[in-house]
Amino acid sequence: MSRLDPVLARGLAAIEPYLDVVVVAGGWVPHIYELLYDAAAGRSPRTRDIDLAVPRSVPVRSMSIDELLKGADFRCEFHSLDSPPVTKYVATHGDGNIEIEFITDAPGASEAAIMVQPDLTAQELHYVGLLLDSPWPVDLAGLTGGDVELTILVPRPGAFVFHKSLVFRNRRDRLKAEKDLYYVFFVLDAFPEWREAIDAELGRLAARKPTWFKKSLKNLNAIFDGPESSGVDSLLNQKPPTAFPGLSDEQFRQYAFSVMSGLIATMESAVDD
Repeated sequence: MSRLDPVLARGLAAIEPYLDVVVVAGGWVPHIYELLYDAAAGRSPRTRDIDLAVPRSVPVRSMSIDELLKGADFRCEFHSLDSPPVTKYVATHGDGNIEIEFITDAPGASEAAIMVQPDLTAQELHYVGLLLDSPWPVDLAGLTGGDVELTILVPRPGAFVFHKSLVFRNRRDRLKAEKDLYYVFFVLDAFPEWREAIDAELGRLAARKPTWFKKSLKNLNAIFDGPESSGVDSLLNQKPPTAFPGLSDEQFRQYAFSVMSGLIATMESAVDD
C-alpha cells in the first residue's frame, strides 16, 4: 500500500499537466522526502494545506490550472480584498478539507497577489525563488509501487533548509514559525546521507546570496544558544508523537541542539570562507 498521503495525491493529480513547472513547497516537502527513505517514516509533521510554488508567469496549456482544479471539484475562495485577491482552492476530502494555495517569488520589497495565469493568482513571497531553482524531480510511481503515477518537483534539500531558516522569523503565526524550524531540523536529522550535498549547497548560497545568508545565520544564532533555548522549545513543541520514542524530552533537547549547532557551525564556516 502506498504511504503517500491521499490528501497530497488528490491535489497533485488534479493539476497533472503542470507538474513539470509546479514545485511542491511548505510542509509537504518533508513528507515527500520521507518517501525516499523508509528510515525517516513518522518523523515529519503533517498538514492538509498544500503550498505550490510557481513561476511568475505560467503559460496555459490545453486547460488552465483554474479549470483543472474546478473540474476536480475544488472551489476557488477569496482570502483578501485586494485586486487581484489572494485565493485558495478548497475541496472536501474525508472528514476535512484540502486547501491549495499558489505562491511565487517576490522580486521587490512588497508582497502581493499577482495573476500568473488567467483566473489564477499566486501570492508573492520573499525567497520563493530558492524553491524554484533547479528542483528535484521525484517519480512517485517508483516510490508508491505504481499506486500514484505522477512525477513531481520538490526543492533541493539545501535550498529548502535555507528557505525555512529565512522565513520563520517573519511569520506572524507562532506555530508556523515553529514548523519552519522543525522542517529544518527534520531534514538535517533524517537524511544524513544528504548532509554533504546540503553543506555544499549552503556554501554556494553563501557566495550567491551573502546578505540573505548572514540574515539567516543571525536568525538561527539568536534562538539556538543552548538546549534550553527558544529554538529548541519550538522543535520540542512540533516533534510528532511517533518521532524519537527512545528519547526523553531532556535527551531530545540535547540532541536537537547538537543538530542545529552543527548547521550553524557549517554556515559560519561558509561565511568565513
